[in-house]
Amino acid sequence: MRIGYVLLIVLTVAGLLGGATVALFAPHGADQGARQIQNASAGASDADLLELPFPVNLFTAVLPPGDEPADNVTFIPEENSSLPLSGDDALAALISDTGISLPALSVQTIHAVYYGDAGSLADSAEELSALSASALSDAEDCDVSPGNESVREEYMAAMEEFLAAGDLLAGMASPDRAAIETAFDHIALGTERLREAMRLYNEELIAIPAEPSLLLVEPEPSPTPAYPDALGLMERHCHEYPSGKGSNVLSLIVDSTEERHVFTAKDGSRKRFEAESGRTYLLVVIRSAHIGFRGDGKSSSIRLPAPSAFTLLYGGESYTLMTGIPTATSEGETYTGGVLAIEETDTGYLFFDVPDSLNTSEAYLKANLGTAAPVWRLEPLR
Repeated sequence: MRIGYVLLIVLTVAGLLGGATVALFAPHGADQGARQIQNASAGASDADLLELPFPVNLFTAVLPPGDEPADNVTFIPEENSSLPLSGDDALAALISDTGISLPALSVQTIHAVYYGDAGSLADSAEELSALSASALSDAEDCDVSPGNESVREEYMAAMEEFLAAGDLLAGMASPDRAAIETAFDHIALGTERLREAMRLYNEELIAIPAEPSLLLVEPEPSPTPAYPDALGLMERHCHEYPSGKGSNVLSLIVDSTEERHVFTAKDGSRKRFEAESGRTYLLVVIRSAHIGFRGDGKSSSIRLPAPSAFTLLYGGESYTLMTGIPTATSEGETYTGGVLAIEETDTGYLFFDVPDSLNTSEAYLKANLGTAAPVWRLEPLR
């Protein structure tokens, strides 16, 4: 799921940045594509790292019949302008130049991991490091206007994430699940921050007036959600904990939800938990990771939020966690908080006793992190 999720983010942003014209999911032929996938899968070194929701050959490009380039077409390069670029223009050019190449390199990296191609992985990781390091240096030199300073900062933060991912993978002597998952976290976060830099830059441009509606009767507006800024399932909240001259970064993701009427303890008691009539158990999967350290100084461990920091919100009511749930259950490990060192991850379940009429599409999960209180919408992914 992790590779598929990171790949989805990267490809989405790549599409937003210009729509690369490569047929990502088109094999040369059904039989040949099946053989390619079968052969590549046989060479994979760690099946657990290579789960994708679809078998793909990411780099097969197919031109429709009749669309081959003509022999007499000459591509004329643009003339170089002698006028120096302003800081704002230089930053815009950086975003344009790296906005496709970095996501493309990220896709190559994911492709190499999926097919267990150590040589391609090393090459793409080195290119990812070199390109992001160069872009980061160029962005630091851009003297932008005050209105674009936030764009520059977000862009530089994105480059730092891509650089961290490239350095981590390039320095990996052998397949390491934890290192690869951490690198994918950096790629996902870098892609999200690159998208945010684009959004901030676009806000500085003059908005184009919307076309007037051609409908005689305007449709009724949708009801305003209780938490309009809520994150969705599989969306990440990053929280920084100050430490010396820097800060440790915690990643929190609400992965999914499940409903159960019965579950059991997997300890010596084998205790059985059964919901009362008209009630059900809502299970929420929390994924957390210590994804890095920002600033000067040394990284330290992060203490995860206590289970009591999470509250379920639905229909104006608040629901707290069930108590007395053992660490090991028939559904999986219970979320208990704890401490994570850098690059460590944790996955656990939150258990809530709720009415069986509860509609998860209208429910939210809130995390009280002290200086922040992110909210996730529990509407299932489609």
